[in-house]
Amino acid sequence: DQEDIGDLVNIAPQDIKSITVLKDASSTAVWGSKGANGVLLIQTHRGRQGKTVFEYQAKFTLTRQPSPIPMLNGNEYITLQLEELHNERGLFDLPDEIAYDRTYPDFYNYSANTDWVDAISRDGFINDHYFKLSGGGEKTSYFASVNYLDSKGTTINTSLKRITSRINLDYNVSTKLKFSLNFNYTNSFKEDNFAISGRNIRRMAYIKAPNMSIWEYDQFGILTGEYFTPIRSYQGDGINFYNPVAVGNLSVNDREENRVNYSFILNYNMYSWLRFQQLISYQYNGAKAKQFLPYDAIGVDWTNNLNNRAIEGNSTSNLISSRSQLFFLARFRKPTHSLSGVLTAEIDIGGGNWVSETIGLGPSVSLRDGALNARILGLSSNRYETRGVGFLGSINYKLHDRYLVTANA
Repeated sequence: DQEDIGDLVNIAPQDIKSITVLKDASSTAVWGSKGANGVLLIQTHRGRQGKTVFEYQAKFTLTRQPSPIPMLNGNEYITLQLEELHNERGLFDLPDEIAYDRTYPDFYNYSANTDWVDAISRDGFINDHYFKLSGGGEKTSYFASVNYLDSKGTTINTSLKRITSRINLDYNVSTKLKFSLNFNYTNSFKEDNFAISGRNIRRMAYIKAPNMSIWEYDQFGILTGEYFTPIRSYQGDGINFYNPVAVGNLSVNDREENRVNYSFILNYNMYSWLRFQQLISYQYNGAKAKQFLPYDAIGVDWTNNLNNRAIEGNSTSNLISSRSQLFFLARFRKPTHSLSGVLTAEIDIGGGNWVSETIGLGPSVSLRDGALNARILGLSSNRYETRGVGFLGSINYKLHDRYLVTANA
């Protein structure tokens, strides 16, 4: 069973038997132009003759972010700002945010010592369960597995849940003829943060002024229960310098994906030096993505399109492939010579579609559907079909396992 590198993230690590890097022309010729830059060959486990064997594995892992680079606290940051301004301008009126003026209404909001990196970080946890069974008889062998992964990231509001299942069946009709059937299904759900202006919340945590508070205080120093998200501060506007904790906890950036792969392989050893292989495979991928940015997570005017912005996208794709190959290996009396080759004919038929909608100024933070009656900011869709036919002939001559001559057509 051979998998494409794009499938690696959808394979349970326990299912992988070996990963081989193929670089020379004779090894990669089987894949034609697709293998021009090398081939990463992933082989999964298969059943073996013998009694049925059951195996269960459970793994629990605690993950932590490494210590960040040292950062200034709020007091040190304000001192640095004051020194910079005095060196540049001398004596002048200070901005209210760093003047330590208790009569300033936002005094408590700008006199904090906030560790933004620590505020958006947490201990991560990986919960990994794996079950498999394998066995076989004189002619039939089988392998089946199920893997469940629940991973919570070290950044708030990030996680991945994935379940994968695999079935590999082999049936030996005779010493010359063999049938193989492979099936793989993956369902994954990824939770992430909304990125604004190309900055995710961890990047923003290293930029955000440490003297600004996470939560909003009134002029008497009493918490209001809201995140502190000013429209503008002395650092900049509330979009380019947003509150990373507010966006991390309130925004939504989810993606659910379903992937199905199955293939049928026929191997026929016509002679000791000649082998025929027929592969028929089908791939399906369906994905649904939802994003939402509530008004109370950012500091913008109420008419700004970023308020209660919702983005929804759906996509599906499928591919049917047929590959017929004839391999030969000429044997010489002297083992210093080696002559091999392959003839390949491949047909691919595929297609897909996607649709995406973006709205702004939604009516409520509780209503997050892109189909709501709100200002439509973007609407796009597409449908496509692909057809491919390819033929390849390759012959390779080796001498002393040191010299190689290859011809492709």
